[in-house]
Amino acid sequence: TRQILSLVRRTKTAVVIGGGVVAIELVEGLVAQGVKVHYFLRGDWFWPNVLGEVESRMVERILARDGVTLHHRTEIVEILDKCGKLTGVRTTSGNIMHCDMVAVGIGVKPRIELAQAAGLKTDRGILVNEYLQTSDPYIFAAGDAAQIFDPMSGRSSIDNLWTPGRKQGRVAAMNMAGE
Repeated sequence: TRQILSLVRRTKTAVVIGGGVVAIELVEGLVAQGVKVHYFLRGDWFWPNVLGEVESRMVERILARDGVTLHHRTEIVEILDKCGKLTGVRTTSGNIMHCDMVAVGIGVKPRIELAQAAGLKTDRGILVNEYLQTSDPYIFAAGDAAQIFDPMSGRSSIDNLWTPGRKQGRVAAMNMAGE
């Protein structure tokens, strides 16, 4: 954070990449420091694995109101520089966006190799049900590695924030103990 804040003093325009909590915190922090932000989202809307389109559009309207320029279905292929100084990015469509800073907040990639070697079902994370039980009923998973099924939405997602991870550990322990 200190390093980002020191760089922000010399930053007029930034590109932020990522569609989740870490990226939006970067966006909000940069806007609060008076930086013009271009927010690159890979998909059709913000945080698609958690929010529906209606909820996402509400967040996007607030970002736009705060001066953030959203770029949907946009990914970078190259960071551009001149004499070692950042000048911009090139997107997959060939467009060049000039900027003074590139901030990447693409979340975590769970380490699931051990779970795979144990024969557990995985996707982006270790697949668990609403009780944090894996495909082996005697093995539970929680935190960054767990991709939790939500019976209300019918979707599985990874929540890589500290507080939910801590709560998941407690819930998994209670379920293992039969509570």
